[in-house]
Amino acid sequence: GQLAFGDEPERAAAPATPTRLRVVAFGARIELEADELRRIRHNVLGGTAPVNLLRPRARKLLLDALWSRSSGRGRYTDPQLVAELRSSFDEDVSTEAPFLEFLDAWWPELTPRRVLAAMADEKRLARWSRRVLNQGEARRLARSLKRLDTADGSGPLSVHDVALLDELQALLGTPARPKRRREMDPLDQLSGLEELMPQREETQWERAERLAAERTEYAHVIVDEAQDLTPMQWRMVGRRGRHATWTIVGDPAQSSWSDPDEAAAARDEALGSRPRRRFTLTVNYRNPAEIAELAAKVLALAMPGMESPSAVRSTGVVPRFEPVRDGDLAATVRAEARRLLAEVDGTVGVVVAMDRR
Repeated sequence: GQLAFGDEPERAAAPATPTRLRVVAFGARIELEADELRRIRHNVLGGTAPVNLLRPRARKLLLDALWSRSSGRGRYTDPQLVAELRSSFDEDVSTEAPFLEFLDAWWPELTPRRVLAAMADEKRLARWSRRVLNQGEARRLARSLKRLDTADGSGPLSVHDVALLDELQALLGTPARPKRRREMDPLDQLSGLEELMPQREETQWERAERLAAERTEYAHVIVDEAQDLTPMQWRMVGRRGRHATWTIVGDPAQSSWSDPDEAAAARDEALGSRPRRRFTLTVNYRNPAEIAELAAKVLALAMPGMESPSAVRSTGVVPRFEPVRDGDLAATVRAEARRLLAEVDGTVGVVVAMDRR
């Protein structure tokens, strides 16, 4: 599904949003009240960028509103002098603690983890997901997210949270990070060489690490066990292969997702309109013929019309079913394992449900 933040996404993890901005400029106090701040917020959200990338726009519109109320606005008629005064005003106001603290609280940079943790609020989640989840689904999801800290989103994550966090990252946007300054060698500082020598260029290894960290797309995407990807996971992979060639390997008959058609639709959306070639693998190298024949009977009932691959080897051992009475499971399994160890070479594996280990 796709989550919709509604009109005020920046409130996702900032419940104490300030309602008044006060600064001092030209020796006078300038204030923006709640109504004006709401108007500015509405104008900021009129942009098309993700919410985190709208922060510079929010900063500019706040400064515009403060300037319009300042005494400096009508001080000069010469356009150049007005521009210089405005530039000085913006620099002075935007570097003062009251303005910076207000901006951080009024338009904070949101992280995917914080927003995910904010979904633990059932009413908020119901509002965001009204086109995707019904009331019961929203309640269950909200309760499952109580494990996360609402302050910073820390806490245990599930496998499915990873794709949701990636979706949130795409919706929120990632602000550009300032370039890291090179650490100066103390000896260079003492000798003054830092003034004469050019900045050290990054090594090939450092460049490779930086590019890997910044990479958002790939030239070729390989998806194995594709039948197990959820629709949200397909969206996550799709964002990394918009211009890539793809190799997708999967067996629909082994899908762990409850709605294969939904997953297939998400896969098609990820692939887009690029041409496709389909190949069917008809040889089974993994299981012996005795297991494959039994699996084919189950497959015919579960997914009629699905072709079963042919096994290339046989063991001569036919699968056997052994009824077990309540309370006798452990003893029966041990006895069966000992019997098989006496009959076959190699290792005998016992596969059970997690709650029976």
